Amino acid sequence: MSLTLTIAPEIEAVIRKEAERQGTTPELLAEKTLLDRFATQELATPPLSQSAYEALLPFIGKFHSKQIVPAPLPEDAYERAFAEGMDEKYRQQGFEI
Repeated sequence: MSLTLTIAPEIEAVIRKEAERQGTTPELLAEKTLLDRFATQELATPPLSQSAYEALLPFIGKFHSKQIVPAPLPEDAYERAFAEGMDEKYRQQGFEI
């Protein structure tokens, strides 16, 4: 559905200012505000502030593996040293590399 609203210039200015502050567009800010105010739980989108832990929580403990498939070592000496150090750390923790 498409809906066109005519709003007062003062309100538009406030929306544009807040959208710029949040780093988004006025249209997305208006849509999110309307969703937050009027949408039911079924229509609401998941919060963007969800951490990686919260997103992956349903999967924690579901998989178990002691084998790591190593990536090719980088050409850069510092990156190579870091990668080799991480490989050693994993070996010490019992992983097979």
